[in-house]
Amino acid sequence: MHRDDDQAELELFFDCASPWSYIGLVMARVLANRSGARLRLRPVVVGGVFRIANPNYAERRATTPPAKSAYLIKDLADWSAFAGLRLVFPPPVFPVNSVMAMRACLAADTLGFGETVALSLFKAYFDDGVDLGDATALAAVLSSHDEGGRLSALSIRPDTKARLIANADELAARGGFGVPTSFIDQDMYFGADRLWLAEAAHRRQAADRMVHRGRQARGRGGLAPQVYSRRAARLISSGRPDLSAASTHPPVGRRQATRHSRGACDPAHSP
Repeated sequence: MHRDDDQAELELFFDCASPWSYIGLVMARVLANRSGARLRLRPVVVGGVFRIANPNYAERRATTPPAKSAYLIKDLADWSAFAGLRLVFPPPVFPVNSVMAMRACLAADTLGFGETVALSLFKAYFDDGVDLGDATALAAVLSSHDEGGRLSALSIRPDTKARLIANADELAARGGFGVPTSFIDQDMYFGADRLWLAEAAHRRQAADRMVHRGRQARGRGGLAPQVYSRRAARLISSGRPDLSAASTHPPVGRRQATRHSRGACDPAHSP
């Protein structure tokens, strides 16, 4: 959505059970910083979204062609390396029951440190193999963020549980069907890789507003529209992704993800 103070808001619906949400959160933070948008985290349990908008997801996933499954695992390894993440997939427990973890994310966001907690949970699950569905293991991950027990107390409140369900309902109502899903300037983008498109669209719209202001300024004796047009062009071009960043990330993340990915794609490991 777009705010009255002319600062865009980048909403990110995510689930800590999703490796693509991990990549999406890291990229969303970078793109929000670059574009000046405010990042708003929207924790969900993706299973709740599936039940509404994608009820046949499990059946379709079970019938995915082996070649496509292998490519999707490679794609995940490539993107995790691009984002500089040491993402091990699949983790020891996959899929995981993330309800308690996502309540904690929502509670932490209310307390003002949602992004920090979300990243801690992603790292614990996808880097360290912690079972986020285990209450004791989850409490250990959150202990450094739970000063005075405020986080744990807020996580189990009925209104927090209701808000988490409402987030999933809202995402489905707005046309979402999975995670990560982002919204910026009221446009929806699904997938971590589509965040580049979200940023590009935002910059184009910001440039259009800049040119419009230039036309208004001309009527008031201000700068010529051409000046605003040149500034708008620079605004658009400055937002293009620097793909050379992929070669600067530590290679261990990619090797780790790829090694585990091959095991997961081996027919001997198939259900």
